[in-house]
Amino acid sequence: MDADKAVNPTFARRVGESENRTARIWNSIDYQSLELSFKPVINADDRCISAGNSCFLKPSELAPTTAQLLEELISEYFTPEEVTVVEGDASVAENLLELPWDMIFFTGSKRVGTIVHQAAARHQIPIILELGGKNPCIVDATGVSPTTGRRIVWGKFLNAGQTCIAPDTIYVHQSMYQPFLTMLREQIKLFYGMNPAESSDYGRIAHPDHYNKLIGYLQEGTIWHGGRVDASQNYIEPTLLTDIPLDSELRQAEIFGPILPVIPYSDLNALMHQLEEGPDPLVTYMFSEDRTSIQQLKKTQRTGTISVNQVIRHAANPRIPFGGVGTSGFGRYHGRASIEAFSYEKVYYKEHTFFEMKNQYPPYRPHVLPILRKLRRWLF
Repeated sequence: MDADKAVNPTFARRVGESENRTARIWNSIDYQSLELSFKPVINADDRCISAGNSCFLKPSELAPTTAQLLEELISEYFTPEEVTVVEGDASVAENLLELPWDMIFFTGSKRVGTIVHQAAARHQIPIILELGGKNPCIVDATGVSPTTGRRIVWGKFLNAGQTCIAPDTIYVHQSMYQPFLTMLREQIKLFYGMNPAESSDYGRIAHPDHYNKLIGYLQEGTIWHGGRVDASQNYIEPTLLTDIPLDSELRQAEIFGPILPVIPYSDLNALMHQLEEGPDPLVTYMFSEDRTSIQQLKKTQRTGTISVNQVIRHAANPRIPFGGVGTSGFGRYHGRASIEAFSYEKVYYKEHTFFEMKNQYPPYRPHVLPILRKLRRWLF
């Protein structure tokens, strides 16, 4: 290839343009959108291909570069009868919802999820909703450690906080509140340096509208660490926020960004009661070595998943069903759960005709009924 470039300037220019275009695409795609688009398709198509599945994929219009990349790649490797990608805005999605699908899988906000659910109900279409939500992370006095800080910072600021299972808000026992804040700050520096804007491992906010929403959240508490922003890049520094008022929207709305509220608590029972009154989480995290506290969390919390002493990684395990409950969605997929979700059992029943139980037909005699009952228990 080097020789070709040397003797053919036109070829070299085209190769360079292609390489630059590829670099621009991969630097600007939304990896969360890419994963959330591909994972259900893989589950539906590859795992359940024997069920005759084909897939129709509508990526988010808020990540147009990612949608374009999906369309190009899928059209190259799949026929339209296997997997088809369509791009477009909300009007395109509304038109799609009027078609008689066998199954709908939706990932997105609660507001749009409600619209999709209502449309599916009109046509009696089974549906899985993954809606995200507030994912509380409880750190009791026994759970505070550098390892805990490292795992939480990694999970929260992965993809600049734009993952539906990111730890949304940290609740730390008040006896360890200040030391844990310091641990979190030091870990952010270890991961992303003194200026995360220069780190190749730290992302940007996918859409300007969401960037502006997140900027508003920065005003709802005290910035303990971070807080630097750059609108030209949709950049928000990894930020630790304290002193969050009880009536703050930040305590109710899913953040979906690199802002981490850290709130002290004194009584675990009171905290769990408070969380019960809030929206249903997709996942609840707890860092603790206290078995009693862990069991209490398992018994009291209505949540899609409970993950103890780790974040995010449960979603990467194909043996674990994944999904929410209530306001965070419903339905399960991943691994075997995907096979059950994206297919149905067709029952085939056959009997031989050479044997016939004539006593099963009327008229019935009184002495036959006890015999039939015994026979039923024996057969079933």
